[in-house]
Amino acid sequence: MSEQHPVSLPSAAWNTAENHRRLLRTLRGGQQAIWDAGQDYLPPYQGEDLASPWGYANRLKRSTLFNATARAVGQIVGKVFAKPVGLGEDVPVGLRQWCEDVDLRGTHLHEFLRGVFTDAWWYGLGLFMVDMPPAPDRPLSRADELALGRRPYMVRYAPEDLIGFRAGAQGGRWRLLQARLKERVGVEDGEFGQGAEQRIRVYRAADPASEFPWVTFEVWALRAKVAGDPREWQLIEPPRPMAGMAEIPLVACYAGEVASPFDAAPPLLDLAYLNLAHYQLVSDLRHIEHVANVPVPTFTGVDETQFKKRVKWGPNGALLLPAGASYGYFEHSGRCIAELKSSIAKIEEQMRLLSLEPFLPRETGSLTATGEAIRAAEAHSAVQASARSLEDAAEQGLRLMARWAGIEADAAGVADSGGSVLVNH
Repeated sequence: MSEQHPVSLPSAAWNTAENHRRLLRTLRGGQQAIWDAGQDYLPPYQGEDLASPWGYANRLKRSTLFNATARAVGQIVGKVFAKPVGLGEDVPVGLRQWCEDVDLRGTHLHEFLRGVFTDAWWYGLGLFMVDMPPAPDRPLSRADELALGRRPYMVRYAPEDLIGFRAGAQGGRWRLLQARLKERVGVEDGEFGQGAEQRIRVYRAADPASEFPWVTFEVWALRAKVAGDPREWQLIEPPRPMAGMAEIPLVACYAGEVASPFDAAPPLLDLAYLNLAHYQLVSDLRHIEHVANVPVPTFTGVDETQFKKRVKWGPNGALLLPAGASYGYFEHSGRCIAELKSSIAKIEEQMRLLSLEPFLPRETGSLTATGEAIRAAEAHSAVQASARSLEDAAEQGLRLMARWAGIEADAAGVADSGGSVLVNH
């Protein structure tokens, strides 16, 4: 076994989605992330010095990002979460209390769903898992579980954490049959240090023909068997049943066009590409303006041997030239600056339309106003659809929590339900 063990290899679908998510993840990280990406998103000029701090590195640090994509996501998420997420009267009292701390980390359901919804608008889908703390090695009654504070909770995963899954028809309906989720777990490193260990959780659907038709899961970790040895993927927790859970408790909320379950296109990918083009053009503009504003000293008629001499000129020095030589400054005409600014303005207008918010100066005219109205209507419907998807995901999460906790019906008496959730749309 090694770091390339089959359990760790992402699926082909993951690789395709990751090609889109990479740019979006960089934009989500903001200015520092796109600086760190360097040449990936700001290619060097032909012949540009990559080693000198006054070459490419200097231009990179003077290149700033106007993050229209992040602003658009913020506006959309803010619209949906302008009002608190509501719980219907049919939500059982126990579940209602758990929603105050839905992830056992003090996060209210409203804030938890906000994070899931934000992921969805960045990457096309947001994910969370319904889990349960490990049980002691002895049978527990419901009273024992309550006394120990053991109860179901939600865990948020980034879309890129789902490195592979299998699905198919089982019992006449679509089911998730297998899921592999990658995670980083904090581990102690010496007396005071803190490290991180890569792990993969593998979930397998229940086998209807089995005596115990529960979902099973196992945990793999990337670690060395002996200090100093190469790391390899090791099974650290063998398969064990998730007692009471008949389906893999992984839930998705969608914002982009859904190709299939757990596969959706990022809804703002076109805006992200425009945002990247804007970043690159602004970098070009600042570089050209810098060149135009710094005249270049020019010597004519000077013997070649003079170039080897150290000369000093300026208001506090004198420049000695041989007879027939002259000295002056070469200045950039700046003619291309206006054209470049025009190109940037056009991209800003396109970004404004795609992000559905007039955050940049806009041109007047009926055509622009009509286009904005059309875009706004499209966005409104897209936001509504994704808000309903979030509502469905939240209700599914409560249903799974109720099932795992042994709550057979919601407060209204509806079987296999955790009640209803109300999301602003």
